[in-house]
Amino acid sequence: AKIHRCLVEANDLNPRSHHYLVDNCKLNKVDKLVTTHNKCARVFVSDMVAHCGSALPIDTPKGQRLHCVMNLPASAPEFMDAFTRVFDPSIWKPEDLPLVHLYAFHKSDDAEVCKQHIMQRAELAFGAPIPGVFVSTCMCVCACATDSVCERCASSI
Repeated sequence: AKIHRCLVEANDLNPRSHHYLVDNCKLNKVDKLVTTHNKCARVFVSDMVAHCGSALPIDTPKGQRLHCVMNLPASAPEFMDAFTRVFDPSIWKPEDLPLVHLYAFHKSDDAEVCKQHIMQRAELAFGAPIPGVFVSTCMCVCACATDSVCERCASSI
C-alpha cells in the first residue's frame, strides 16, 4: 500500500489479530490507505462485492486488477466458496475478476503433489475447475514458527 499507493481492504476474523492489524497499519503509516475489517472471510468477500455495486469498482484504474490475498494457510482453499455466485458474469469480465493469492500448507516434499492436493481442496470449495492457476512453492516455513531451523534448512545454510 505504501509503495504503490494503493487502497487496501484488510480482514481478520480473530479480534486479537485484527487489533494488531490496526496497530501495524498505524506503525507503518498506511492507516489512511488500509481499511480494516473484523469479519468472516465469506461475509467480507460478499460485502466487498456489494460495496462495488456488483460492478468493477470505480476506484480501480483501467488495466489494474483487484487482488485478494488469502493468507490463512491451514484453511484458505476451503474459503474459495466465498467467490462463487457473488460476481455477476454479465457485468464482470474475466479480466476484471479479482486475482486470488492463496497460501496453503501441505506436508508433502513433492511440489506437484502439493499443487494437486491444494487445487483439489480449492476447486471442491469453489465448485468448479479454477482456470489460469500459477503455483509457486515454499518448502519450509519453520523459522516463522520457532527460533530454530529444521535440519533440512540448516543443511542448506
